[in-house]
Amino acid sequence: MIVIYKFILCLVSLSLITISCATKTLSGNEWIVLSGEHAKRITSQCSRPGPEHFDSTWELTRSDIEILEEELEKLQNILSKECCDPEARISNVHKYHRQYIGIIVDGKRLIYINAFRPSFLTDEWRSEPILICDGGPDYWGVLFDPLNKEFSNLSFNGGEPE
Repeated sequence: MIVIYKFILCLVSLSLITISCATKTLSGNEWIVLSGEHAKRITSQCSRPGPEHFDSTWELTRSDIEILEEELEKLQNILSKECCDPEARISNVHKYHRQYIGIIVDGKRLIYINAFRPSFLTDEWRSEPILICDGGPDYWGVLFDPLNKEFSNLSFNGGEPE
């Protein structure tokens, strides 16, 4: 009887480990991948434009994030062409926390990045989109094409920094 109990306990433990690994969220210290259910909210920011439209979402993989993270420093060379401070740039991308979400625009897989200074945040940023009105250069968004390794549509929030 004890052998059967131990066997069942092992199976249950193994099942829980498998489930835990299968549902593990992709995240790092400064970034998190949000699920597609948040796409509409995260791309509809209050004081900056997001992508004009997207057809659907796609699930990001660790490989997609590795490509993005390798290219992240390129953002410091890009000027904003969008709201709310044309010609502005990001001086140090690592001062920001980032939320990533996969969106499909005209059949092309892109990653939308929602970025913000972490000064006042709670752990809620790891599960819910950060939506801030105003805040100036402390908040920005950009699209990344993992196939071409290019960023586009950099835009900052309106208003003054917090």
